[in-house]
Amino acid sequence: MLSRRGEDAGCRFAEGYGLLQTERREGVECLWSTNDLSHFVVKTREAFPKAIGCVALISGEDEVCRGVVTFESEVQKLLN
Repeated sequence: MLSRRGEDAGCRFAEGYGLLQTERREGVECLWSTNDLSHFVVKTREAFPKAIGCVALISGEDEVCRGVVTFESEVQKLLN
């Protein structure tokens, strides 16, 4: 992500991760817990063994997370 081609994506990831750390320090309850994420990974692998599970957190006003979107994509399609 931090390569020259992915620099923008790396910066956005770092910004999002920083916001998550701030929310945890301030005691903001997460929209998705680590248990939720683990459950999603296991269920996605069981249901779609040739796919990669993806999670998108949608931010709202004042950079507060307002939604979660989950989807999967077959590995071969990502490689083409």
